[in-house]
Amino acid sequence: MRVLVLALFFLAALPWFNYSVAAQNYMDEETDFIATAAKDPQFTIFMDAIKSAGITRTLRDIGPFTVFAPTNEAFNSLPEEQLNKLLSKGNREYLVQVITYHLIKGKHKTSELISLAELTSVEGAPLAISETQQGLQINGANVTQANIRASNAMIHAIDQLLIPKDVEGKL
Repeated sequence: MRVLVLALFFLAALPWFNYSVAAQNYMDEETDFIATAAKDPQFTIFMDAIKSAGITRTLRDIGPFTVFAPTNEAFNSLPEEQLNKLLSKGNREYLVQVITYHLIKGKHKTSELISLAELTSVEGAPLAISETQQGLQINGANVTQANIRASNAMIHAIDQLLIPKDVEGKL
């Protein structure tokens, strides 16, 4: 009788156990933009900026989109006062504008972008696309690492922070 009860309990718990294992496997294989960029040490400041702007969940859940992700070096090339002002809690609105200026709708590889002259960012302002001997440029920023794949995004590392014209004078 005891064996029968244990067997019935095990059978009743089996679907839940399989569901839990499947959910854990899904979480281990999470490759959305946020998870992909968070694993890459060149994007730590960009990820901190996204968190400060309060748009982590949005960028995890939406897509597809292309991200021109500024590296830590890009952020560190800004004057310290300007960087601190951008990342301060009182400037969340400007920070969201700056981050969304780095996004375009759709997942685009560099091979698709080369033929374009201009794109419209999610922020609404245009982004100039050009090709130089060094490779692809976005508003003069060099793409330093291209075609980093995520489930909801294509990521291209860039060596400069892109700041929309209407935000430039406010930082």
